[in-house]
Amino acid sequence: MKNHYLLLIAGILITAICAFFAYIEFIASEFTPKTSKNLKGIDEQIQKVLYYASLAPSSHNAQMWKVRINPSINTIYISLDDSRTLPVIDKENRESYISIGCYVKALELAFKAFNYKTIINIQEDSKQILVTFLKDNPGEINHDILNSLIKRHSDKQIFIDKKLNNDLVNKLSALSDNLILIQKEETKYKDLSSVIKEAVLKQTYDKYAMQELASYMRFSDKEAAEKQDGLNAEQLGIRGIKKFFYYLFVNAKTILSEKFAKQTVSIINNQIDSAQGLVLLESLGDDFKSRVTLGMELMKVWLFLTENDVEVHPISAPVEYTDSKNRINKILNKHSYTDMILRVGYAKNYSQNHLLRRDLDRYIEVVKD
Repeated sequence: MKNHYLLLIAGILITAICAFFAYIEFIASEFTPKTSKNLKGIDEQIQKVLYYASLAPSSHNAQMWKVRINPSINTIYISLDDSRTLPVIDKENRESYISIGCYVKALELAFKAFNYKTIINIQEDSKQILVTFLKDNPGEINHDILNSLIKRHSDKQIFIDKKLNNDLVNKLSALSDNLILIQKEETKYKDLSSVIKEAVLKQTYDKYAMQELASYMRFSDKEAAEKQDGLNAEQLGIRGIKKFFYYLFVNAKTILSEKFAKQTVSIINNQIDSAQGLVLLESLGDDFKSRVTLGMELMKVWLFLTENDVEVHPISAPVEYTDSKNRINKILNKHSYTDMILRVGYAKNYSQNHLLRRDLDRYIEVVKD
């Protein structure tokens, strides 16, 4: 009888342990986002174009674009969704307008891949971008462009100790007149790193900035599936068993804790130290058109790096504080502010875009004359 109970208890324990490990495996498994491309009254190919455009980067993956399409006259209007801006760290919508510029460039390239011509008109007064599209020819789809849009991502992992090759450096430097590349061996790199680290420290201990970040953090696969935006575990490069413990212990409250702040600062410092270079994009102006144009430039640079298997990680904190921007100007001996900083380098294993994006009908309005 005693042996019977022992066997029963052992069976229960084994079952519980198996169930526990199955639960861990379930939570730790890769979450695959599902984005509906269905838009009533819109041609299937145009739906695909709009989906590829949505793969553009945005601060906190907030996807702050609002879109109206009129299929009868082949026009698309893109504007800022005020409900998705970041008023704490981006009071003047600088990053939001740059994000919209990234979307516009991605849209232009997606249309090009499907053999459409586009005319882009950035309207300063109305704070809108008008995109007119017209089928150019029935040629083959350019999958290289589409694959680049899918492949592009932000990588927060530690980079390996491998210099950017000279040919890539020369081509990168020629991409844009307002681009500055500072490589790790340069004296300026150390000075810029100090400014970046101090700005990150300042922002990480800013309660309101972290609350804003927390509002876009996703703490389960379920939440990520429902909201289709923000930063879930995979977006942060956290996978496998690490993902299980991340979702187990991290929530909106822990993000505001001293422990989380210290860990964040330590991680970002290590990220900066592992970079092989910093790409800086100088401001073109503080008006809507200039910032949208800069976003389009940013997307061009990012895709070039993507096509060359160079990892990219934007670090925004230093360009969100005037004192940091002034110090960067002094280091670079420049008068115009820096609007974007990208940490670049190579990774042991090239990462991937997690493709967490909203259903098209959640932000695209179809209108007809």
